[in-house]
Amino acid sequence: MQNDYSLTLPGTATREQRLERAQSVAANALERYGENVIAIGVYGSTARGFDEPYSDLEMAVVVRESVGVRRYEFYLDGWKTEVEFWQPDALLKYVRDLDITWPIWGGQFLHVLSLYDPQNFWATLRAWIEEMPDEMLHEALREALVGEFLEHVSKYRNARLRGDASFMRWVAWQLAWDAVCIVGLANRTCYTSRVEAVRQSLALPLIPQGYSELIALFESGHLTDPGLLDERCERMVAGILAMGQALSIEFEVQERPI
Repeated sequence: MQNDYSLTLPGTATREQRLERAQSVAANALERYGENVIAIGVYGSTARGFDEPYSDLEMAVVVRESVGVRRYEFYLDGWKTEVEFWQPDALLKYVRDLDITWPIWGGQFLHVLSLYDPQNFWATLRAWIEEMPDEMLHEALREALVGEFLEHVSKYRNARLRGDASFMRWVAWQLAWDAVCIVGLANRTCYTSRVEAVRQSLALPLIPQGYSELIALFESGHLTDPGLLDERCERMVAGILAMGQALSIEFEVQERPI
């Protein structure tokens, strides 16, 4: 039996359809939860006006007290909607729970399309993100370098020792993506989207040596030469570590903590 791929999810939606559904969800939430609702907003690509035909709709409903559900995710008419319920303290904590991926997801609440906000909660949240203490970003950068980047460097070098060119390419991609995030952290920057992250990272003032060249190699698609890939990766690794040292990141402890 031949498959009918026209029925395969996901499907497309227009911006007008996403905004219409967002208004409907907001109205239903206010009707159901009443005064418990503090704020309702759209975030993600729809909020920033960058949504495309296959984009989903992402919404947040901030409530004083739990409504007994954390998230609704559903496909309706072939395209996805995600509605998250947050209590204000939990959301404030979440946006400051930094890790290596913060430059990718941390900006999602910097650009909220407000549908209901009588107490200016979204402005408060934006200020909370923008006023992130330097020491928090510094520690996040240290954890990103030690906990993720250097671990992937080890995996990359093991693959090189094994002569495993295929796995070298996979781990090199991970190193490049780690670097995109680390550059964002080092520049105290959240990217507007995953799609724009690489382009925006290249325009930042603090760029490690070798970073642009490795990114250019990936964008060219010419990854079949292990020697060239290795030269670009190792140059970028040296540049990332030099940048970390310049930012006073401590890679090694003087004695073991446990």
